[in-house]
Amino acid sequence: MKKDNKNNSFARTSKRNDMDSLTIKFLPLLKQYSNDVLLMKTLEIKGVPEGKIDDRLKDYFEMSNPTVAPYAKEGCVHVRIAMKGDRGSSDYLTAEIDKIADEIKEIYPQAMEIKED
Repeated sequence: MKKDNKNNSFARTSKRNDMDSLTIKFLPLLKQYSNDVLLMKTLEIKGVPEGKIDDRLKDYFEMSNPTVAPYAKEGCVHVRIAMKGDRGSSDYLTAEIDKIADEIKEIYPQAMEIKED
């Protein structure tokens, strides 16, 4: 059976539109129950095996907030940096995430920031 990429693309777009609609509808409601926010940045590292990245970034992976975690992908490894905190401290959270991303980019200059769906 052949996959129809057009239909899969449509299904992903439809799901994304449905999620966007739900987010717009329910996010204001959810905000009144929590003042926390979770911010993330993902780096893509190509040409380095996951095991080697695990060894070099071990100290980062042991952190609790922010958290840094590797995700093996085909042909690359994604390293996600996430930090949770008070909505009012978003600037601080972003600065901390950026600092860690910059440190990882010093270790792996080929690391590039990516946007994930």
